[in-house]
Amino acid sequence: MILKETIKPMLYLANPQCMSKPLISISISDMVSDFLFIQVKDEKLSLNLLEYHIINEEHQVVRKGQFRGEIVQLRITHLPQGSFELKIFEQGICVASFNFNKKIIDQSSENIESDLLKWKKKKTD
Repeated sequence: MILKETIKPMLYLANPQCMSKPLISISISDMVSDFLFIQVKDEKLSLNLLEYHIINEEHQVVRKGQFRGEIVQLRITHLPQGSFELKIFEQGICVASFNFNKKIIDQSSENIESDLLKWKKKKTD
């Protein structure tokens, strides 16, 4: 798994459906392999149950679910290599939209855990 050093800000202006709320501190890793990491920096929002949709290039929802917490790890091993969009909803309202690329890379679980620890440390600095 590769985590790029850059974390994308939320893209409200690029996605009009996500303009219903002021900016909320959410970031994701934009280049992923087996895992997609989501960081919710807003403490109040991190306590809420959020829904997510992962959408492929054909605009089909290929995965959806719910999460709660400051740092969330989604296993996306089953998704093919390509470009996807992640939409995050709070109480049915889209609050964030991100584009990310998934690449298939063979790495050991030790490297994945190491990458996660580095990413968490970078986010707290």
